[in-house]
Amino acid sequence: MGMWALFLVLALVGPAQAQSMTEIFLESERARLVTLRQELTALVKQEPQSDEELTRLIRLRLEIRRVEGRIKAIEQGIKEREQEQQQQ
Repeated sequence: MGMWALFLVLALVGPAQAQSMTEIFLESERARLVTLRQELTALVKQEPQSDEELTRLIRLRLEIRRVEGRIKAIEQGIKEREQEQQQQ
């Protein structure tokens, strides 16, 4: 599903809005994080009781952590590249 979202973002980006693939992927991951958090909030408000709902809650939290980790790594990579370019 992640690749599908990336292709959708690429289709929407025109030449005038040229961005690096890293920036596009970062925006895609941020949008995914917002969606996951909204889904988690909605599920928590329903006060999950069944094993299926509790499992979904745990999986959402894990996926949120993974996406947050990817975002952090991408942002760190961008920051490091910018610092390298400034030193040159």
